Amino acid sequence: ERNRNALRQVLPQLQFLTFAYPKSGPTLQTKREVGRRFVAARAGGQIGNTGVGDLSALNACFLDQRTRISKSDVQALIDRNAANRGWLIFATHDIEAQSSPYGCTPDFLEMAVRKAALSGADLVPLCEAVDLLSAIPTA
Repeated sequence: ERNRNALRQVLPQLQFLTFAYPKSGPTLQTKREVGRRFVAARAGGQIGNTGVGDLSALNACFLDQRTRISKSDVQALIDRNAANRGWLIFATHDIEAQSSPYGCTPDFLEMAVRKAALSGADLVPLCEAVDLLSAIPTA
């Protein structure tokens, strides 16, 4: 809420629509609160989202030095996602030639995006993906 209020002070026309959980997974109570305030929230897991998803705790794959994710790991995630017709969310913090442990290099991010595009996946920001999924009729 403090961040939301601070953003309103500086840029009143903008708002935070998504949330990113820190480190560990959320409790059920936290997910309820986040679900009331945000369109979607991402957690971790280093896996894609398949089947029924939880918009209050979406799986995300971190492209950062902490996870020691390799180019072949990225390709395997993309291949598995394509085979399962899933939703793969990549996340990172900073993108710098000398990134922090929470970030990746521009070359690494470019490689991941290029491989995802070559897989035939639609590459869209999180909020746009939620909008697209919301437009799919349910049986």
